Amino acid sequence: MVKVKNLAKKEEKEEVKKTVHKKSRSNKFKYRTHVKRLCKDLNIPRVNKDGSQFMDESVQSFIDGLLKHMSVMLADTNKTLTQKTARLAFASYMENLGAPEELLKAALAKSDKAMQSLEKSLIKK
Repeated sequence: MVKVKNLAKKEEKEEVKKTVHKKSRSNKFKYRTHVKRLCKDLNIPRVNKDGSQFMDESVQSFIDGLLKHMSVMLADTNKTLTQKTARLAFASYMENLGAPEELLKAALAKSDKAMQSLEKSLIKK
């Protein structure tokens, strides 16, 4: 008789454990931290929530478009994506968007600087 009561209590505890779920936290703004950091570096006021949403969506659409452009470029060849082909794809994507030449040069210069800092950090490890 005691065994039956204990078995019933165990089943109740298992049912309670199954129904309790953790709340899932979704990352609403992927690039919010990066935007905040840029605002701080440029000494401009922080972006509010609406501005963060706009920046997040625009950056995501730019990245999606660039990835689609790269996949079309590399679809016909057996090449893999290297730094050289990524730079070429970025330049052609910016030309398709009609971006000014100064913007393209500034973006490529920033990417070169980022690559150098990554190389330095990898060498230190």
